Amino acid sequence: MKKIIITVFAATSLLLYSTPSFALLNFSVGVPLSHTFTGKFSGGTKLESDGASGYFIQIGVPMLPGIGMDSYKAQVKCPLCDNPFYV
Repeated sequence: MKKIIITVFAATSLLLYSTPSFALLNFSVGVPLSHTFTGKFSGGTKLESDGASGYFIQIGVPMLPGIGMDSYKAQVKCPLCDNPFYV
C-alpha cells in the first residue's frame, strides 16, 4: 500500500508540479481583464467600447511551444450610428 501511495504522489508531482519549468504538462486558462482601442470614427469621435468578454486555454510542455485557443468579443460604442447624416 505504501508503494502505491508513493508512486501516485510521485506521478502527480511530476505531472502537476507547481513550478512550470519542472512540470511535464502545464495548463493555462483565463479571461481578458483589459483592452485598449486606438483610433477614431470618420467623424472624429474617439472609439470606446462597452467591454470585452472571452476566454483562453493553453496546454503545453516546458521549453516547447504549446497548443492554445482563444476567443474574444468586444462591443464598440457608436454614439452617432443612428444619425442618417453621419459618415
